[in-house]
Amino acid sequence: MGQELRLRGLVPDLIISSTAERARTTAQLAAAAAGTADAVIETRELYLTDVSHQLETLANAVGDGVATAMIVGHNPTLEDLTEQLTGEDLRLTTGNLVRINLDIESWSDLPQASGSLGFVLRPDELPPLSS
Repeated sequence: MGQELRLRGLVPDLIISSTAERARTTAQLAAAAAGTADAVIETRELYLTDVSHQLETLANAVGDGVATAMIVGHNPTLEDLTEQLTGEDLRLTTGNLVRINLDIESWSDLPQASGSLGFVLRPDELPPLSS
């Protein structure tokens, strides 16, 4: 998925990951493939917490110099987060990538934000990468 981000010109400025092993590994692999290995921060606040807590955590963790942030977390909270921000009821499986276009001036506005669904990428629907 990291290579797909790079190919689409969607490399995030910052990746915030849960400290759970699978999430950390996913974030590190995506960051390395996208060429932003030093852009990952980890927090326990994305593990077993509700949407409002996660939005507050993200609002506090992402600085205003960051244009694009990516989170690597867990369901069902990521599905709930997507629905709250976009109104879209999605079923997400492991490795899915959702782009949400937010209507905010500052990341501190995130807890009250709304946005629109940009796209959903599912690994099994992507064409194979050429060598």
